[in-house]
Amino acid sequence: QSTPSAADIEGTRHNMASDRVLDADAYPRIQAHIRATAVDAEQLRLTMEVKVAGRTARLPLVARYARSTASLAVTAQFSVEHADLGLEPYSVLGGALRVAPRMDVEVDLQMTAAP
Repeated sequence: QSTPSAADIEGTRHNMASDRVLDADAYPRIQAHIRATAVDAEQLRLTMEVKVAGRTARLPLVARYARSTASLAVTAQFSVEHADLGLEPYSVLGGALRVAPRMDVEVDLQMTAAP
């Protein structure tokens, strides 16, 4: 495995935004709506609806949280496959150069009460 150069990263970004993958001109935003389905002392069970390139996917997630009277911290780590989002990973040269099918996501939200 090699480390991509800045040009490689920019090229991948350009290709991912193309109409072959995310179609960013037609769909400039990725929208996510998260709803808690269960809560216990340390975890939230969530359903996340993600709208990508005009398609909506529903993903079950588990997040950890900690709260005080003035703050709330929520953290989650999950993996999602391009196919789960209705996408096909970008690939050229017969698959010799391709984007990994799995994306690893980390979320760290820190919220504090307004004064």
